Amino acid sequence: MEQTTQIELANQDDLVAVRLRVMKPEDVRRLTVENLSSIKL
Repeated sequence: MEQTTQIELANQDDLVAVRLRVMKPEDVRRLTVENLSSIKL
């Protein structure tokens, strides 16, 4: 059984700007990482 993982990271300053309503939520810079099981450490 294959396990999949998804991690989403967002820029903290962007999230603060959204809370202050000076930036739209869709403009937040995000990075999504999937399938970490294929990464060899």
